[in-house]
Amino acid sequence: MRSIYNSGGEKFRFVDFLLSVVFAAGYVCCVLPSFNNIGRLGFQVATALFLSACLTAAGLFFKNSLRFLGVALSFFSLSITAIGIYAEIAAQLEQEAGFKHWIYVFYYDKPLSAALVWGSAFLFVTLLRLCLPVGLTDDALARDYKRFVRSSSKGFFVFYGCFLLYGFFLIRGQGAEAGFNLIPFNSIQFYLTGQVGRYEGTIYLLGNFFCFMPLALFIRIYKPETKTGRIIWLPVLISGLLEISQLLFRTGNCDIDDIILNSLGFYAGALFVTACNAFRKQITGGSERTIF
Repeated sequence: MRSIYNSGGEKFRFVDFLLSVVFAAGYVCCVLPSFNNIGRLGFQVATALFLSACLTAAGLFFKNSLRFLGVALSFFSLSITAIGIYAEIAAQLEQEAGFKHWIYVFYYDKPLSAALVWGSAFLFVTLLRLCLPVGLTDDALARDYKRFVRSSSKGFFVFYGCFLLYGFFLIRGQGAEAGFNLIPFNSIQFYLTGQVGRYEGTIYLLGNFFCFMPLALFIRIYKPETKTGRIIWLPVLISGLLEISQLLFRTGNCDIDDIILNSLGFYAGALFVTACNAFRKQITGGSERTIF
């Protein structure tokens, strides 16, 4: 049975570059409804996921789709990062003092929406590659999917790194009153029981859970030989150091529940890669041990 994938060959053509730019602009449009409806979390999440999946599905009808979609997602991530930097500079220029401190121009919901657009496209392509029977796959599809993973993740690395720097350090005012919570699940219960707004609570929980998930995802993809025992402590260490630094430098609250949520998200990301590889090995009868 022939493969359903239409490869354009080894060379990345000029038309592929043009399609990358067009689809990158399309992915930016996918996040605009979310950006314009702050406070309606269900709508924000649903539109980001749905529009991105639809655009990705449309892209698969073109030749060489996996390769230009990967580049498009990288361009999209870089574009969102550039928009954030521009918004910060514009906000600074509006201040009379100018550039004395960082202005919180983005709450966590906007970067989360952008990550969902990227994640929806990545997941859509991955699930398609994961579930295709052996008879519908070939070397070109396997090769171009791996290129899709590499190219789409390059821009996302930049976006992800800038977001962590911005969210954990730059916009946290020094000298603020810092607190701490060493009782597990105390803060989680506080946000779940509605003692703050539902939107605020959900963003707190989702933001902390998904924060380290990409880190585990890419470690498992790019360093598959790394043993579980060597990375299981990693989110606890990194998150713990961040929480302690917030207390020491008075840039936020030191909260053990943040460490718990960060670690659970990290483990979920690692488990996702492991589950995908196990499923692909099962569906191909062992002929493919990994799709990444």
